Amino acid sequence: MKKTPPVGGRHSNRLVHVDAAAELLTRLLDPRNMALDDMSLGVPKCQPPKPLTEPVLLILLSLAEKPRHGYGLMKDIENLSHGRVRLSTGTLYGALRRLLEDLWIERFEQADTSREKQAYKLTPAGRTQLHAELERM
Repeated sequence: MKKTPPVGGRHSNRLVHVDAAAELLTRLLDPRNMALDDMSLGVPKCQPPKPLTEPVLLILLSLAEKPRHGYGLMKDIENLSHGRVRLSTGTLYGALRRLLEDLWIERFEQADTSREKQAYKLTPAGRTQLHAELERM
């Protein structure tokens, strides 16, 4: 069910972005689109103590689709938000460090090692947290 955005006003296009994000999330989080290791039965069902920050949510959303390196994450997040969110490298790598510590993401070895780009992928625990946040929303 598509919502029509209100006409005019400072926040008139937010509903369009929310609808587009909800549609993308539905597609990305469909169990039929997940790899077998993402549907592990050993993933704890813990709820985040508070809502995820927008950068963390967008990072998890981006990694739900496929593994990415830092620059790829920055560009995908900009696309996901229709240009509204442009993460600084400090914000991105600070969030990535915390997500690695919480085991929501992990480093991913890429075939292209010519520039030693570090890639990241979503873990089953990270996917669980993303699901929990989307349910909360």
